[in-house]
Amino acid sequence: MFNKKESVKLELNYRGFDRIEGSDFLVSPLSNQEKTSKGIKFVTFNYLFLNTQNFSTHWLFPTNNQIINTLYQIPLENSTTIRDYQYREKHQPFYDGNFYSEEIIQTGWLLFLFTKTEMSQDKKTIALTEVSGENLVEILNDVDFIYDKIRVNKNSLILMYHSNGKNLVSEIKLSEKQILRTIELPETNG
Repeated sequence: MFNKKESVKLELNYRGFDRIEGSDFLVSPLSNQEKTSKGIKFVTFNYLFLNTQNFSTHWLFPTNNQIINTLYQIPLENSTTIRDYQYREKHQPFYDGNFYSEEIIQTGWLLFLFTKTEMSQDKKTIALTEVSGENLVEILNDVDFIYDKIRVNKNSLILMYHSNGKNLVSEIKLSEKQILRTIELPETNG
């Protein structure tokens, strides 16, 4: 894993483009390649967005000082299909351009789970952007992991996650990119 205390210059490379479904944008991770006992692992530090209409590009972050764990494509309309960008690496080594099927679902927002490298590697931040990768808003900090994410209506996303020893559920108003409410889940009996 990346260690900021080590003054090692990482070799970062593009890894090809993937489509933001139902949009004019493509996204390419900027990653380094690490050899592990289990094989090769890619660590993503930024994303480059390409507008296919005018060929303009921009970075998600102004620097490469974060480790991006996951990118989710949140559908514009109420749908249970939330596309996980990491899906292709886990399940489709010979990726054919489709995440699950030929069905195109228009993406409304992108949800990122990332670690700020100046902070603990265990604590993550959740952020939302437009499909263009612009207007990034940090929604939650100090997240250990996400259990689940579900669209419940046209403008709300429910996140179930673990943070600071607690199991929490937050409702996020997508159009405003803000948390409407958060509750702590009851203790498990096990």
